[in-house]
Amino acid sequence: MSQSICLFGDSVAKGIGYDESSRRYIHTDHSFLRLFCAAQGLQLLDYARFGCTLAKARRLAESHWKDALESQVTFFMLGGNDCDYNWAAVAQDPSPDRPCNTPMGPFLEGYLDLLARIKLNGGHPVLLSMVPVVSRKYYAWITAHHGEAGIQQFLLFPEHIEHWNERYNLALYQIAAQSGVPLIDLRTPLLARRDIGDFYCPDGIHPNQAGHMLLFEACQGSLLHVL
Repeated sequence: MSQSICLFGDSVAKGIGYDESSRRYIHTDHSFLRLFCAAQGLQLLDYARFGCTLAKARRLAESHWKDALESQVTFFMLGGNDCDYNWAAVAQDPSPDRPCNTPMGPFLEGYLDLLARIKLNGGHPVLLSMVPVVSRKYYAWITAHHGEAGIQQFLLFPEHIEHWNERYNLALYQIAAQSGVPLIDLRTPLLARRDIGDFYCPDGIHPNQAGHMLLFEACQGSLLHVL
């Protein structure tokens, strides 16, 4: 087994942040997993991608199957984009039965299948929980980009984003229990902060540098435990 960590996940896992001076998303070197790997002298095989859903992660895992199986552990951090919506489409047509990017049934079934295949072939998968959404920040972000009327009609109230996010995070515990795969809680350290918004970029979904440092400091013991 190589002294490397493999990662499949979304832009939070990758450490993507928002640069306010250029008004664009940028890749940073301060993700909590990069900080952890640097501290432990481990190589990080980073296959996390901006906008990554379960379906995309499965395709990436197929393309990097050898790394997924031979790394010391293979982390998966998914769900944030799966439970999200195409907000431009929602703004144009706020039908209440519009599905999110990955409905719950396919999310559960597909994740369980992926983990089972990796375990069957000798890999060591570990789940990372979703981080919370700062719903009012995210609501302000998406309505500023797509208009408020349709999105407000669809959501009814901004906190629905947070509740929907929590539903998918709870599903991860079900997936972990059914698959016998460890799950590391990244959510509690952020929820414990009364000033949680200070640890996020303006969009309310990506932790900033302080947020990633908080996750590294709070979770390094759990990360060490699964090595």
